[in-house]
Amino acid sequence: MGLDASKALETTLEEILVNLPRAKDLHAQVGSTVIEDPKQPLTSLGLHHGSIVSLVSHDKTCVTTSGLQKKKPIVPPKTKRWDPFPDIAKNYHHARRRTSRKQGGLSFGDLARIQSELHSVQPQPEGPLQRIYMCRKSAEAIATQQGGGSRVALLLGTIQRERKNPTKRKKPKTSLSSTTDGEEYCTSVKVHAMWQPRTPDNDNTYDASAILDYSNTKHVMQVAQWLGLQPIGWIFTYPETNRHDNDGLPVFGPDVKTAAELQIRNMRSLGRIEGARFITLAMDGNNGATEAFQLSDVAVQMTAEGVLEGEQNGRFLETTTPVLVDGKETKKVDSVLCLVNTALLSHEGSYADGHPSAVKKTGGFTKKIKKRLSAALLGHDDFALLETLCNFSLLVALTERLDPADAEALVTTVRKFARGQKRSTKVDMSLKGKIGMIVES
Repeated sequence: MGLDASKALETTLEEILVNLPRAKDLHAQVGSTVIEDPKQPLTSLGLHHGSIVSLVSHDKTCVTTSGLQKKKPIVPPKTKRWDPFPDIAKNYHHARRRTSRKQGGLSFGDLARIQSELHSVQPQPEGPLQRIYMCRKSAEAIATQQGGGSRVALLLGTIQRERKNPTKRKKPKTSLSSTTDGEEYCTSVKVHAMWQPRTPDNDNTYDASAILDYSNTKHVMQVAQWLGLQPIGWIFTYPETNRHDNDGLPVFGPDVKTAAELQIRNMRSLGRIEGARFITLAMDGNNGATEAFQLSDVAVQMTAEGVLEGEQNGRFLETTTPVLVDGKETKKVDSVLCLVNTALLSHEGSYADGHPSAVKKTGGFTKKIKKRLSAALLGHDDFALLETLCNFSLLVALTERLDPADAEALVTTVRKFARGQKRSTKVDMSLKGKIGMIVES
């Protein structure tokens, strides 16, 4: 500054800063201590030769030597991984990073720690569900659709506990504290409705994006909630006739991945225990034969961690990190090891679609349904109207055209009718008028 050392220390910070661009936007600090009064001479601030004074912008930008300001780079926050089964969660990459920093090679302890972060894939004897009751009409509807190809649909229903053998006499207790509940009861799910997205048929594989995308299913889930239903599984059809070759099962690698992603979404929405009660139904598109499965816990957890994100080929899944199968490291997993066989029974759901479907692929109503709704409205026959509306796909399509308050009122009325109040349940007159306008449009 053209001053000797003694005079330089008498200079104020304000005189120094005035020569810098945008001086009013800067403040000085020593370490983390901000200098509040820049008009004081440097000596009164306790500064001496060799002291470092930082100049910081008020908007927390960095000041370069050229006087230009450079904003700090914005680091996006890391998204925390959500584990559906925290007890079996692994972090293989973290273990590898820790050991890679060591010099002089890996010890046996290091190798053991790495191996402890590998998933062990083995058959799981049973899942949280022991039985599934599939709606007979819904199964017939998806099996007999014209056009062939592979199809996919969400299953909605209820979860309940029931006796394993309703006809068997109850065992007597051996003491006042003993119980036989665990032996006598099991957990089952009942399918009461099915929602099939309006996607074009494909001869080779189904398009699961519509049921995986929450924005597509938001209204469907709302109608299900009004009916007292929740997602309990999904069903897909397949055209291949060789899926059982070499003791295989009809759920292949891509199907395992889709089922796991659906179950993870269900667990995040309903909770880990309730959401894990999730079924996969595989239907042979040629003859309608259907089998029921649950996914093993480790298959769902590996999907959440991205371990099953690799290329999939037929019944085998490629993994992104090694896993243990029969005690050996591998990067290929048979889909059979990811499945739990589940008993499949039949019943008739309360909101079955039936065949043919009441809703076209374009979203409009079929002529037959329009005729039935018009006849019930003109004849003031609430029983016939509500009986027709006990159709989930029809309810979803109809309520999409109503405002939320009217939609909820209509669905709760249908639920009341379906639960047994057949003759006493009536539809509001204003709702009838709005339904009539929709049908005629």
